[in-house]
Amino acid sequence: MERTNGAASEVERVTDLLRAEVLDGSRPPGSKLVERDLAEELGVSRVPVRDALKALAAEGLVTLRPRTWAVVSEFSAEDIADLTEVRQALEGLAFRLAAQRRTEEGLTRLRAVVDDEAAAAHRDDAARARRSAAAFHEVVFDLAGNRLLSEVEALTRSRMRRFHRGRGRGRGQSPPRREASWASRRAVLEVRCAALRRSTASTSPAAIAS
Repeated sequence: MERTNGAASEVERVTDLLRAEVLDGSRPPGSKLVERDLAEELGVSRVPVRDALKALAAEGLVTLRPRTWAVVSEFSAEDIADLTEVRQALEGLAFRLAAQRRTEEGLTRLRAVVDDEAAAAHRDDAARARRSAAAFHEVVFDLAGNRLLSEVEALTRSRMRRFHRGRGRGRGQSPPRREASWASRRAVLEVRCAALRRSTASTSPAAIAS
């Protein structure tokens, strides 16, 4: 049993590492991922690398190729449109359920991530602000209290992070424009928090869309 747990842990470690490198751009779209090379680079056997690539393929981050290699996925305009439609539908349902099942503890968690994103934006820490933005949605899905919904959402989460990173929210803007952009986003988040507090179960996808 210990060997099984150890193998699973190794797969998770390799998966987490490769996922992070894809999401932060260290391995850009189109990059070739060869089992043998990755195993040597990471100091592991090819088995956890193979399983990690399969897991990332399920998340849509890589595309498997024949003969033990894969390539970091590239998103087309159609892919992005499809992803946006699905995420809006999932988020609409999540916000409605979270509004119905809200708790003070849950609202406190939401307030904490909103404040953290605002603080990060004020420090011009775009990476931390993006992480907090993602955390806001993860908390909402958690508050929705629907395990199947959370599982479906998890399948799109990595792709959504890749998409937002590719858009580079906040990058290339002057400090005043970045401040205005984050202030506008905080206003949207405040409306969402207020809607959840009022238990507006009829919240529409359009009202909560990013």
